[in-house]
Amino acid sequence: MLTLEEKVKAFKALGHKTRLEIFLNILRKPYVCGINKKARKDDIISQALCVGVIAEQFEYSLPTISRHIKEFKKSI
Repeated sequence: MLTLEEKVKAFKALGHKTRLEIFLNILRKPYVCGINKKARKDDIISQALCVGVIAEQFEYSLPTISRHIKEFKKSI
């Protein structure tokens, strides 16, 4: 169960229009990703190499998508 502070961080991350669009897109579409074998085994988000695949669904640049996904990671 998430603490109140964790819930606040998650909602703040989703409070940005672009991040909400990315989040909803990820929920709706299955993505096939590569695996970054150099990432720590317990860091599933860092292991997935999906940013480029996700970015293809938007008119935003790859660095923009990457930055917003990084914000998701900080809220987890």
